[in-house]
Amino acid sequence: MRLYLALVTLLLLLSSCSKTTAFEYFTKLDSQQERAVTSLRTGTIEKDGHRKAILSTIYLNYVVPDQFDSNETFLITLYTKNKETLEMPDHDGNTAMYRMTLNSTPPLKITELEKNDPLRSLMPINNDWNRFYQIVFAATENDNLTLRLETDLFESLSLTYMKDNR
Repeated sequence: MRLYLALVTLLLLLSSCSKTTAFEYFTKLDSQQERAVTSLRTGTIEKDGHRKAILSTIYLNYVVPDQFDSNETFLITLYTKNKETLEMPDHDGNTAMYRMTLNSTPPLKITELEKNDPLRSLMPINNDWNRFYQIVFAATENDNLTLRLETDLFESLSLTYMKDNR
């Protein structure tokens, strides 16, 4: 009887295993999504061993060069523990705790993306607790792009890209 119960338990465990794996996600990507995955950079700001912010970025000039070619444009997701937001260039910034710069230059424009925005499909990290932004910086001749997230408390993280010189 114990052997029968053990076999039934083992059979149930094995039959409930998934037939799909995470690798199937990567085999169904189109060329834009493949470029987005290779362009993805992620970093965190931590304090006392706790994450305060998680930033994931995609360099859109590399992913969609025919659509984004005049300025340096990024798709970012930002998770903050206390739901702080980015400082927008055309607002006073009193409620924002986080600022973005590219090579120490502030952005020209920051747009928070709606849930149904097609750009969000390029980001492999797509959940409801992240905020999604499209950030536009002035074009730069520098081939090294350092995207920096800073807080009011002198904390920061930097993500680096190399321009694709076609």
